[in-house]
Amino acid sequence: MSFNKNPQCKICQSEHCDDINRMLAEGRPYSEIIAEFKDKIPNLNKTNLSIHKRKHFNFVGEAIEEYYRSQKVFEEAKKKVIDELEALDTTVARAYEILHSNEAEKKPRIAEVWGNLMLRAIKLKHEIAGNIEDPASKLLTFFEEAMKEDE
Repeated sequence: MSFNKNPQCKICQSEHCDDINRMLAEGRPYSEIIAEFKDKIPNLNKTNLSIHKRKHFNFVGEAIEEYYRSQKVFEEAKKKVIDELEALDTTVARAYEILHSNEAEKKPRIAEVWGNLMLRAIKLKHEIAGNIEDPASKLLTFFEEAMKEDE
Protein backbone atom coordinates (compact mmCIF):
# COMPACT_ATOMS: atom_id res chain seq x y z
CA MET A 1 0.00 0.00 0.00
CA SER A 2 1.19 3.48 -0.71
CA PHE A 3 0.97 6.29 1.77
CA ASN A 4 2.24 9.80 2.39
CA LYS A 5 5.30 9.44 4.60
CA ASN A 6 5.68 12.41 6.86
CA PRO A 7 9.13 13.26 8.27
CA GLN A 8 7.54 14.56 11.49
CA CYS A 9 5.46 11.45 12.16
CA LYS A 10 7.08 9.00 14.59
CA ILE A 11 5.25 6.10 12.95
CA CYS A 12 6.24 7.05 9.39
CA GLN A 13 9.87 7.34 10.49
CA SER A 14 9.86 4.09 12.45
CA GLU A 15 11.43 0.93 11.08
CA HIS A 16 8.15 -0.73 12.14
CA CYS A 17 5.98 1.49 9.94
CA ASP A 18 5.09 -1.28 7.47
CA ASP A 19 4.06 -3.61 10.30
CA ILE A 20 1.92 -0.92 11.90
CA ASN A 21 0.31 -0.06 8.56
CA ARG A 22 -0.46 -3.74 7.98
CA MET A 23 -2.10 -3.95 11.41
CA LEU A 24 -4.09 -0.78 10.75
CA ALA A 25 -5.24 -2.18 7.41
CA GLU A 26 -6.28 -5.40 9.14
CA GLY A 27 -8.45 -3.33 11.49
CA ARG A 28 -6.53 -4.23 14.65
CA PRO A 29 -7.41 -2.11 17.71
CA TYR A 30 -5.04 0.72 18.59
CA SER A 31 -4.52 -0.85 22.02
CA GLU A 32 -3.18 -4.03 20.40
CA ILE A 33 -0.81 -2.06 18.15
CA ILE A 34 0.41 0.01 21.09
CA ALA A 35 1.00 -3.13 23.15
CA GLU A 36 2.91 -4.75 20.26
CA PHE A 37 5.26 -1.77 19.77
CA LYS A 38 5.42 -0.15 23.25
CA ASP A 39 9.07 -1.14 23.70
CA LYS A 40 10.02 -0.35 20.11
CA ILE A 41 8.44 3.10 19.61
CA PRO A 42 8.63 5.42 22.63
CA ASN A 43 5.43 7.22 23.64
CA LEU A 44 3.29 5.52 20.99
CA ASN A 45 -0.34 6.30 21.72
CA LYS A 46 -3.84 6.35 20.20
CA THR A 47 -3.43 9.96 19.08
CA ASN A 48 -0.23 9.12 17.14
CA LEU A 49 -1.92 6.16 15.51
CA SER A 50 -5.09 8.06 14.72
CA ILE A 51 -3.24 10.97 13.09
CA HIS A 52 -0.99 8.59 11.16
CA LYS A 53 -3.96 6.58 9.90
CA ARG A 54 -6.00 9.66 8.95
CA LYS A 55 -3.25 11.77 7.38
CA HIS A 56 -0.42 9.49 6.28
CA PHE A 57 -1.96 6.07 5.76
CA ASN A 58 -5.52 6.88 4.83
CA PHE A 59 -6.37 3.67 3.00
CA VAL A 60 -10.05 4.14 3.80
CA GLY A 61 -10.11 7.59 2.21
CA GLU A 62 -8.23 6.34 -0.84
CA ALA A 63 -10.58 3.39 -1.15
CA ILE A 64 -13.60 5.69 -1.01
CA GLU A 65 -12.10 7.97 -3.65
CA GLU A 66 -11.32 5.01 -5.90
CA TYR A 67 -14.84 3.68 -5.39
CA TYR A 68 -16.34 6.98 -6.54
CA ARG A 69 -13.91 7.18 -9.48
CA SER A 70 -14.88 3.67 -10.55
CA GLN A 71 -18.57 4.55 -10.19
CA LYS A 72 -18.04 7.61 -12.37
CA VAL A 73 -16.22 5.53 -15.00
CA PHE A 74 -19.02 2.95 -14.83
CA GLU A 75 -21.72 5.61 -15.28
CA GLU A 76 -19.84 7.20 -18.19
CA ALA A 77 -19.41 3.83 -19.90
CA LYS A 78 -23.07 3.00 -19.33
CA LYS A 79 -24.12 6.38 -20.78
CA LYS A 80 -21.96 5.76 -23.85
CA VAL A 81 -23.66 2.41 -24.51
CA ILE A 82 -27.09 3.98 -24.04
CA ASP A 83 -26.17 6.81 -26.44
CA GLU A 84 -24.99 4.26 -29.03
CA LEU A 85 -28.19 2.23 -28.70
CA GLU A 86 -30.31 5.38 -29.04
CA ALA A 87 -28.31 6.43 -32.14
CA LEU A 88 -28.97 3.00 -33.65
CA ASP A 89 -32.68 3.32 -32.84
CA THR A 90 -32.71 6.71 -34.57
CA THR A 91 -30.91 5.25 -37.59
CA VAL A 92 -33.41 2.38 -37.86
CA ALA A 93 -36.36 4.77 -37.53
CA ARG A 94 -34.94 7.13 -40.17
CA ALA A 95 -34.24 4.24 -42.54
CA TYR A 96 -37.77 2.95 -42.04
CA GLU A 97 -39.18 6.40 -42.92
CA ILE A 98 -37.06 6.62 -46.06
CA LEU A 99 -37.92 3.09 -47.15
CA HIS A 100 -41.62 3.90 -46.87
CA SER A 101 -41.37 7.23 -48.69
CA ASN A 102 -42.07 8.09 -52.30
CA GLU A 103 -38.38 8.90 -52.71
CA ALA A 104 -37.41 5.25 -52.17
CA GLU A 105 -39.82 4.17 -54.90
CA LYS A 106 -38.32 6.68 -57.34
CA LYS A 107 -34.69 5.96 -56.45
CA PRO A 108 -34.05 2.25 -55.84
CA ARG A 109 -30.41 2.87 -54.94
CA ILE A 110 -31.50 5.04 -51.97
CA ALA A 111 -33.80 2.23 -50.82
CA GLU A 112 -30.96 -0.27 -51.13
CA VAL A 113 -28.48 1.88 -49.18
CA TRP A 114 -30.93 2.75 -46.40
CA GLY A 115 -32.26 -0.81 -46.24
CA ASN A 116 -28.73 -2.11 -45.83
CA LEU A 117 -27.96 0.57 -43.22
CA MET A 118 -31.11 -0.32 -41.30
CA LEU A 119 -30.22 -4.02 -41.23
CA ARG A 120 -26.67 -3.31 -40.09
CA ALA A 121 -27.96 -0.97 -37.36
CA ILE A 122 -30.40 -3.62 -36.13
CA LYS A 123 -27.66 -6.26 -36.12
CA LEU A 124 -25.23 -4.00 -34.27
CA LYS A 125 -27.88 -3.14 -31.69
CA HIS A 126 -28.45 -6.83 -31.03
CA GLU A 127 -24.70 -7.45 -30.79
CA ILE A 128 -24.29 -4.63 -28.27
CA ALA A 129 -27.27 -5.87 -26.28
CA GLY A 130 -25.79 -9.38 -26.33
CA ASN A 131 -28.92 -11.04 -27.70
CA ILE A 132 -27.79 -11.96 -31.19
CA GLU A 133 -29.74 -15.26 -31.03
CA ASP A 134 -33.16 -13.78 -30.30
CA PRO A 135 -36.12 -13.93 -32.74
CA ALA A 136 -35.40 -10.43 -34.06
CA SER A 137 -31.93 -11.54 -35.14
CA LYS A 138 -33.53 -14.46 -37.01
CA LEU A 139 -35.71 -11.91 -38.76
CA LEU A 140 -32.54 -9.97 -39.52
CA THR A 141 -30.99 -13.09 -41.08
CA PHE A 142 -34.11 -13.53 -43.19
CA PHE A 143 -33.85 -9.94 -44.46
CA GLU A 144 -30.12 -10.30 -45.15
CA GLU A 145 -30.76 -13.42 -47.21
CA ALA A 146 -33.52 -11.62 -49.11
CA MET A 147 -31.15 -8.73 -49.84
CA LYS A 148 -28.55 -11.17 -51.22
CA GLU A 149 -31.17 -12.75 -53.49
CA ASP A 150 -32.00 -9.32 -54.94
CA GLU A 151 -28.36 -8.70 -55.90
